[in-house]
Amino acid sequence: MFVRYTLLICVTALLLSSCSKGNENEKILEELKTIRAEMAQLREAVSDIHRIALKSNQNTGNNNKNVAEINIKLDVEAHAVLGDESAKVTIVEFSDFQCPFCARFHKQTFPSIKKDYIDTGKVKYILMDYPLGFHGEAVSAALAANCAARQNAYWEMKDGLFENQRQLNQQLYGTLAQKYKLDINKFETCLKDPQEKSKIDRSLSLGQQLAVNGTPHFFIGNVKNGQLVNARRVAGAQPYASFSKVLDSFL
Repeated sequence: MFVRYTLLICVTALLLSSCSKGNENEKILEELKTIRAEMAQLREAVSDIHRIALKSNQNTGNNNKNVAEINIKLDVEAHAVLGDESAKVTIVEFSDFQCPFCARFHKQTFPSIKKDYIDTGKVKYILMDYPLGFHGEAVSAALAANCAARQNAYWEMKDGLFENQRQLNQQLYGTLAQKYKLDINKFETCLKDPQEKSKIDRSLSLGQQLAVNGTPHFFIGNVKNGQLVNARRVAGAQPYASFSKVLDSFL
Protein backbone atom coordinates (compact mmCIF):
# COMPACT_ATOMS: atom_id res chain seq x y z
CA MET A 1 0.00 0.00 0.00
CA PHE A 2 2.82 2.40 0.82
CA VAL A 3 4.40 1.54 -2.52
CA ARG A 4 1.18 2.51 -4.24
CA TYR A 5 1.09 5.89 -2.57
CA THR A 6 4.76 6.48 -3.32
CA LEU A 7 4.20 5.75 -7.01
CA LEU A 8 1.17 8.03 -7.10
CA ILE A 9 3.14 10.89 -5.57
CA CYS A 10 5.98 10.38 -8.07
CA VAL A 11 3.54 10.37 -11.00
CA THR A 12 1.84 13.47 -9.65
CA ALA A 13 5.18 15.25 -9.30
CA LEU A 14 6.05 14.42 -12.91
CA LEU A 15 2.72 15.75 -14.12
CA LEU A 16 3.17 18.94 -12.20
CA SER A 17 6.58 19.45 -13.79
CA SER A 18 5.08 19.10 -17.28
CA CYS A 19 3.16 21.64 -19.30
CA SER A 20 -0.25 20.94 -17.77
CA LYS A 21 -2.16 24.11 -16.97
CA GLY A 22 -5.39 25.41 -15.50
CA ASN A 23 -8.00 22.92 -14.31
CA GLU A 24 -5.71 19.97 -14.99
CA ASN A 25 -3.16 21.28 -12.50
CA GLU A 26 -5.88 21.94 -9.94
CA LYS A 27 -7.18 18.37 -10.23
CA ILE A 28 -3.67 17.00 -9.77
CA LEU A 29 -3.11 19.16 -6.70
CA GLU A 30 -6.40 18.00 -5.18
CA GLU A 31 -5.44 14.37 -5.79
CA LEU A 32 -2.08 14.98 -4.14
CA LYS A 33 -3.81 16.49 -1.08
CA THR A 34 -6.04 13.42 -0.84
CA ILE A 35 -3.07 11.07 -1.07
CA ARG A 36 -1.21 12.99 1.63
CA ALA A 37 -4.27 12.89 3.89
CA GLU A 38 -4.60 9.12 3.44
CA MET A 39 -0.91 8.63 4.16
CA ALA A 40 -1.27 10.68 7.35
CA GLN A 41 -4.14 8.44 8.44
CA LEU A 42 -2.02 5.37 7.74
CA ARG A 43 0.84 6.76 9.81
CA GLU A 44 -1.57 7.42 12.71
CA ALA A 45 -2.96 3.88 12.48
CA VAL A 46 0.55 2.38 12.45
CA SER A 47 1.50 4.55 15.43
CA ASP A 48 -1.55 3.32 17.34
CA ILE A 49 -0.80 -0.30 16.41
CA HIS A 50 2.77 0.11 17.66
CA ARG A 51 1.55 1.59 20.95
CA ILE A 52 -0.95 -1.20 21.53
CA ALA A 53 1.64 -3.83 20.63
CA LEU A 54 4.08 -2.42 23.17
CA LYS A 55 1.41 -2.42 25.87
CA SER A 56 0.48 -6.00 24.97
CA ASN A 57 4.09 -7.15 25.22
CA GLN A 58 4.46 -5.44 28.58
CA ASN A 59 1.34 -7.18 29.90
CA THR A 60 2.18 -10.66 28.57
CA GLY A 61 2.47 -13.21 31.34
CA ASN A 62 1.29 -10.80 34.03
CA ASN A 63 -2.39 -9.90 33.89
CA ASN A 64 -2.14 -7.91 37.10
CA LYS A 65 -0.45 -5.10 35.19
CA ASN A 66 -3.65 -4.73 33.20
CA VAL A 67 -5.93 -5.01 36.23
CA ALA A 68 -5.15 -2.48 38.95
CA GLU A 69 -7.46 -1.26 41.71
CA ILE A 70 -8.09 2.47 41.38
CA ASN A 71 -10.53 5.03 42.84
CA ILE A 72 -11.82 7.75 40.51
CA LYS A 73 -13.84 10.84 41.36
CA LEU A 74 -16.44 11.00 38.62
CA ASP A 75 -17.54 14.21 36.92
CA VAL A 76 -20.65 12.53 35.55
CA GLU A 77 -22.45 15.73 34.51
CA ALA A 78 -19.65 16.55 32.10
CA HIS A 79 -19.79 13.28 30.21
CA ALA A 80 -22.15 11.01 28.31
CA VAL A 81 -23.89 8.40 30.47
CA LEU A 82 -25.82 5.37 29.27
CA GLY A 83 -27.71 2.85 31.37
CA ASP A 84 -29.63 2.48 34.60
CA GLU A 85 -28.58 4.94 37.31
CA SER A 86 -28.89 2.18 39.91
CA ALA A 87 -26.70 -0.29 37.98
CA LYS A 88 -24.30 -2.16 40.24
CA VAL A 89 -21.29 -1.81 37.92
CA THR A 90 -19.96 1.14 35.95
CA ILE A 91 -17.67 1.24 32.93
CA VAL A 92 -15.71 4.44 32.32
CA GLU A 93 -14.14 4.66 28.88
CA PHE A 94 -11.57 7.25 27.77
CA SER A 95 -12.02 7.51 24.03
CA ASP A 96 -10.85 9.44 20.95
CA PHE A 97 -13.16 9.79 17.93
CA GLN A 98 -10.20 9.71 15.55
CA CYS A 99 -8.65 6.57 17.07
CA PRO A 100 -9.15 3.52 14.79
CA PHE A 101 -9.09 1.15 17.76
CA CYS A 102 -11.84 3.14 19.51
CA ALA A 103 -13.93 2.82 16.35
CA ARG A 104 -13.26 -0.91 16.22
CA PHE A 105 -14.35 -1.32 19.86
CA HIS A 106 -17.57 0.61 19.31
CA LYS A 107 -18.43 -1.28 16.13
CA GLN A 108 -17.44 -4.80 17.18
CA THR A 109 -17.49 -5.11 20.98
CA PHE A 110 -19.65 -2.35 22.44
CA PRO A 111 -22.95 -3.61 20.89
CA SER A 112 -22.61 -6.92 22.77
CA ILE A 113 -21.73 -5.16 26.04
CA LYS A 114 -24.75 -2.89 25.58
CA LYS A 115 -27.09 -5.78 24.84
CA ASP A 116 -25.93 -8.09 27.63
CA TYR A 117 -25.05 -5.65 30.41
CA ILE A 118 -26.25 -2.07 29.81
CA ASP A 119 -29.72 -2.77 28.39
CA THR A 120 -30.34 -5.36 31.11
CA GLY A 121 -29.69 -2.81 33.86
CA LYS A 122 -26.54 -4.47 35.17
CA VAL A 123 -24.03 -1.86 33.98
CA LYS A 124 -23.86 1.90 33.57
CA TYR A 125 -21.51 3.23 30.91
CA ILE A 126 -19.73 6.60 30.94
CA LEU A 127 -17.77 7.89 27.97
CA MET A 128 -15.05 10.46 28.62
CA ASP A 129 -13.18 12.40 25.95
CA TYR A 130 -9.48 11.74 25.60
CA PRO A 131 -8.34 13.38 22.34
CA LEU A 132 -4.79 12.36 21.53
CA GLY A 133 -2.45 15.16 20.51
CA PHE A 134 -1.53 13.67 17.13
CA HIS A 135 -5.20 13.38 16.05
CA GLY A 136 -5.99 16.76 14.53
CA GLU A 137 -9.80 16.36 14.47
CA ALA A 138 -10.23 14.58 17.80
CA VAL A 139 -11.14 17.69 19.79
CA SER A 140 -13.52 19.04 17.14
CA ALA A 141 -15.25 15.66 16.87
CA ALA A 142 -15.64 15.51 20.65
CA LEU A 143 -17.16 18.99 20.60
CA ALA A 144 -19.62 17.87 17.92
CA ALA A 145 -20.69 14.87 20.03
CA ASN A 146 -21.02 16.93 23.20
CA CYS A 147 -23.03 19.61 21.42
CA ALA A 148 -25.32 16.93 20.04
CA ALA A 149 -25.77 15.80 23.64
CA ARG A 150 -27.32 19.18 24.43
CA GLN A 151 -30.11 18.16 22.05
CA ASN A 152 -30.32 14.55 23.31
CA ALA A 153 -28.53 13.11 20.28
CA TYR A 154 -25.13 12.19 21.71
CA TRP A 155 -25.26 8.47 20.97
CA GLU A 156 -26.47 9.01 17.42
CA MET A 157 -23.66 11.50 16.81
CA LYS A 158 -21.13 9.12 18.40
CA ASP A 159 -22.12 6.38 15.98
CA GLY A 160 -22.04 8.78 13.02
CA LEU A 161 -18.57 10.01 13.90
CA PHE A 162 -17.11 6.53 14.24
CA GLU A 163 -18.83 5.36 11.03
CA ASN A 164 -17.32 8.31 9.13
CA GLN A 165 -14.00 8.43 10.94
CA ARG A 166 -11.97 9.05 7.78
CA GLN A 167 -14.04 12.12 6.90
CA LEU A 168 -13.94 13.97 10.22
CA ASN A 169 -14.28 17.71 9.54
CA GLN A 170 -16.66 20.62 10.13
CA GLN A 171 -18.70 19.78 7.05
CA LEU A 172 -19.35 16.27 8.33
CA TYR A 173 -20.40 17.57 11.75
CA GLY A 174 -22.95 19.86 10.12
CA THR A 175 -24.20 17.07 7.86
CA LEU A 176 -24.68 14.73 10.82
CA ALA A 177 -26.41 17.47 12.81
CA GLN A 178 -28.91 17.85 9.98
CA LYS A 179 -29.31 14.08 9.70
CA TYR A 180 -30.21 13.85 13.39
CA LYS A 181 -32.56 16.84 13.06
CA LEU A 182 -30.67 19.11 15.44
CA ASP A 183 -31.25 22.84 15.67
CA ILE A 184 -28.32 23.92 13.50
CA ASN A 185 -28.02 27.41 15.00
CA LYS A 186 -27.87 26.03 18.53
CA PHE A 187 -25.44 23.33 17.43
CA GLU A 188 -23.04 25.78 15.77
CA THR A 189 -23.24 28.16 18.74
CA CYS A 190 -22.42 25.28 21.08
CA LEU A 191 -19.33 24.35 19.06
CA LYS A 192 -17.87 27.75 19.96
CA ASP A 193 -18.87 27.62 23.62
CA PRO A 194 -15.71 27.58 25.81
CA GLN A 195 -17.59 25.59 28.45
CA GLU A 196 -17.73 22.59 26.13
CA LYS A 197 -13.99 22.79 25.49
CA SER A 198 -13.35 23.02 29.24
CA LYS A 199 -15.26 19.74 29.76
CA ILE A 200 -12.94 18.04 27.30
CA ASP A 201 -9.91 19.55 29.02
CA ARG A 202 -11.10 18.27 32.42
CA SER A 203 -11.60 14.79 31.02
CA LEU A 204 -8.16 14.86 29.39
CA SER A 205 -6.57 16.02 32.64
CA LEU A 206 -8.26 13.24 34.61
CA GLY A 207 -7.07 10.65 32.13
CA GLN A 208 -3.53 11.92 32.38
CA GLN A 209 -3.67 11.67 36.17
CA LEU A 210 -4.81 8.05 35.78
CA ALA A 211 -1.90 7.24 33.44
CA VAL A 212 -4.11 6.75 30.40
CA ASN A 213 -1.47 6.54 27.67
CA GLY A 214 -3.59 5.29 24.79
CA THR A 215 -7.17 4.81 23.64
CA PRO A 216 -9.53 3.17 24.18
CA HIS A 217 -8.87 2.85 27.89
CA PHE A 218 -11.36 1.56 30.46
CA PHE A 219 -11.95 1.50 34.21
CA ILE A 220 -14.58 -0.88 35.58
CA GLY A 221 -15.89 -0.84 39.14
CA ASN A 222 -18.67 0.12 41.55
CA VAL A 223 -19.80 3.68 42.26
CA LYS A 224 -20.03 4.95 45.84
CA ASN A 225 -20.57 8.60 46.80
CA GLY A 226 -19.70 9.83 43.32
CA GLN A 227 -16.53 7.75 43.06
CA LEU A 228 -15.68 4.72 40.99
CA VAL A 229 -14.12 2.52 43.65
CA ASN A 230 -11.78 -0.47 43.42
CA ALA A 231 -11.81 0.00 39.67
CA ARG A 232 -10.02 -2.39 37.35
CA ARG A 233 -8.10 -1.01 34.39
CA VAL A 234 -8.62 -2.56 30.94
CA ALA A 235 -6.32 -1.13 28.27
CA GLY A 236 -6.97 -1.31 24.55
CA ALA A 237 -9.74 -2.66 22.30
CA GLN A 238 -9.99 -5.99 24.10
CA PRO A 239 -12.45 -8.65 22.88
CA TYR A 240 -15.88 -9.06 24.43
CA ALA A 241 -14.74 -12.02 26.53
CA SER A 242 -12.18 -9.87 28.34
CA PHE A 243 -14.83 -7.35 29.34
CA SER A 244 -17.43 -9.93 30.35
CA LYS A 245 -14.91 -11.64 32.61
CA VAL A 246 -14.18 -8.39 34.48
CA LEU A 247 -17.83 -7.30 34.56
CA ASP A 248 -19.02 -10.65 35.89
CA SER A 249 -16.46 -10.45 38.70
CA PHE A 250 -18.32 -7.39 40.03
CA LEU A 251 -21.84 -8.79 39.61
